[in-house]
Amino acid sequence: RSVIFTLIFLFLSLIVFIYSLISSSNKVKQNLEELGNLRLNVFSSHISHRIDTYKMALEMGARQVELLALTGANDEEISAWLKELVSYVEQATHIGRIKAYAVGSDEYDGRFAGSFSYNIDTLSSKYIKETYWYKTALKFQSYPVFTPVYNDIIDNQSVITISISLLNGKGVLALDLYIDNIEESWLPQKDI
Repeated sequence: RSVIFTLIFLFLSLIVFIYSLISSSNKVKQNLEELGNLRLNVFSSHISHRIDTYKMALEMGARQVELLALTGANDEEISAWLKELVSYVEQATHIGRIKAYAVGSDEYDGRFAGSFSYNIDTLSSKYIKETYWYKTALKFQSYPVFTPVYNDIIDNQSVITISISLLNGKGVLALDLYIDNIEESWLPQKDI
């Protein structure tokens, strides 16, 4: 009899032990799912903030480029301002190596043709006016447009171009973001 009671006791103890393992395993699984959801929300918020920063920089930049062009600034003066814009965006988003373009239409009577945040000799503003990002920005007036990933003609690197038309529709402001830099800066850090 005592052996039977001992066996029953051991059997019941084993059942309780297995139940507690399953129960704690489910709790661990639930905690991991909650942690994963939290990390996903933080990452999503992080990317949303970056996109909003690009949009704000482009909207502000388009107004400033238009003002500079209307007040008679030449390409060199606009290029100098674009370098300041690039510096701001790089600091705000922690992405280095951003290129900026401001390309005016012929309606500026040649006062403003093409301004860049870097030295460029290989492209004309005529070529740029045929690009997807230029045409699309003019089509969606005053709304930032993101291109799909493509290889930039200047240095054959993978980029995304974000562009916006100037408010008067007489030109486009654009930022090139290098994919390598985006991947590094948009990945969540270990401390998130």
